[in-house]
Amino acid sequence: NSGTIEYCYATGSIVNASTSTPKIGGLVGEVRNSASDTGLNITDCTNSGNITIKEGFAANHTESTTIGGIAGVWSSKNAGLKRSTNSGTITLENGATFTPETRIAGICATPDAGNLEQLTNDGALVLGGTHASRLCAGGIVGYCTAPIPSNYVGATNNATLTFIEGSKCKELELGGICGLTKQALRNSVNNGEVTVA
Repeated sequence: NSGTIEYCYATGSIVNASTSTPKIGGLVGEVRNSASDTGLNITDCTNSGNITIKEGFAANHTESTTIGGIAGVWSSKNAGLKRSTNSGTITLENGATFTPETRIAGICATPDAGNLEQLTNDGALVLGGTHASRLCAGGIVGYCTAPIPSNYVGATNNATLTFIEGSKCKELELGGICGLTKQALRNSVNNGEVTVA
């Protein structure tokens, strides 16, 4: 993928996305580029649509389930995800099941490469369900241990993250900005309460 997605907004809700599609985003489900691509930029975009995975949903994949307010998976090492905002709530209801790993974020669940700059999440994360392995969730990023260096600069989370009563997981990684990351994080602020009920 190469080019730019800019000045776009999504308002529609997503409910019980197909169990055959574990990559879900308010704007895009997955972005990847090859070594020959210049990369895909996402700039000045917003999502206000809610994403809800309801009771009875059963995700059983060899890949992780990734859900983000802007993007599920974003791997575009020559480009950036910049100046974008999510205000939609992401809800995983109790009674939904996820196999193997689950990654959830207000902005991007799994950014494998590229720069994330000036991003804001105002959408609550309501985390229920049964997770067979690890649940990684953050106001901005869910999970990133990619070997390609990425820069996270100027991110702000204003929303609550709640691991609700009745939820189950083998391992929980929960953070106001990032659930789990090995990348640089600079000039970022979390204003949202993080709760494990």
